[in-house]
Amino acid sequence: EKEERYPLIPQDIRARLEDHQVEGVMFLSRNLKAKRGSLLADYMGLGKTVQCLVALSAYLRHEKKGRRHQKVLLVTPAVVANNWVKEIEKWLPGRPEMVPFELTGKGSSHRTRTISKWDDFGGILLTSYESFRSAIENYKIRHPNDPLSSPLVDPKVVILDEGHRIRSMGTQITDALAHIRTPQKIVLTGYPLQTRLIEYWSLIDFIQPGLLGPLQNFRELFAIPIAQGQGKPQNSPESITANKRIIVLQEKVRDIVLRRGPDLLKKYLPPKREFVIWCMPSAAQLRIFNECIASASEYHNSESGYLRVYNLERLLFNHPIILYDYMSST
Repeated sequence: EKEERYPLIPQDIRARLEDHQVEGVMFLSRNLKAKRGSLLADYMGLGKTVQCLVALSAYLRHEKKGRRHQKVLLVTPAVVANNWVKEIEKWLPGRPEMVPFELTGKGSSHRTRTISKWDDFGGILLTSYESFRSAIENYKIRHPNDPLSSPLVDPKVVILDEGHRIRSMGTQITDALAHIRTPQKIVLTGYPLQTRLIEYWSLIDFIQPGLLGPLQNFRELFAIPIAQGQGKPQNSPESITANKRIIVLQEKVRDIVLRRGPDLLKKYLPPKREFVIWCMPSAAQLRIFNECIASASEYHNSESGYLRVYNLERLLFNHPIILYDYMSST
């Protein structure tokens, strides 16, 4: 009976979710329960945050363990951390398992106390990538003989928002995140693959280490053949081989990757309409513009000079006060 009812999505929340979001919650919930990671790579605007929060809350309540054991590490860019707090308050207010401890923007001593409190009481530790990296480095300095005993590396669940930031191997943030031991990793990104297939390997290897094999093998089996088939005629040997390798790759990651594209948004958005509105400059803007041109003749002898004048004019025609603030600061 528990198997049929899981995940336990409250009816009031279920009624507010779109069908694709329910599908996403089910996908994340299955992998959390199976103790494996997930890559939710939906297009922007499809609600990755709410899908993640609802699945996480359902999983933690289903486990029915003391909150001390329900530690969740949520790593986000600093600029969107507050959005996660708002989404928790909007969708899951008053849920004890969803109360966040905020680490971002605090001093070193405050971060240490916050991490200790989170380790004692459980809940969600909300931190930026930079704060997480700094906390790991500080812990290594304070505990040189046992650098991996930090509670940060052993949460029950870890969530990376805008997880495409870990595609580049060898960065300080990627190296810090590599210490995390839990298999239950959720990565959210609207950009799972932008340029090189090697970056996709980095994402998948963080989520489920070893799934795509060693990097060198991945290069030979997937990255190189797929790259060689790009731009080739459809029936060419290179294109046929590339398509076969893509199918094999998709099958390998099928259980841990969910991607829905922008076509879904058409169901929820009105048709796009564009309006062009001409905004004529004011008399003051025209006067300042002419003065800028007259006084900037010394910049006209180089390409960088023209670019500087253009940037000043762009500030001016947004609003003269913007140009004034810029000139005052420089």
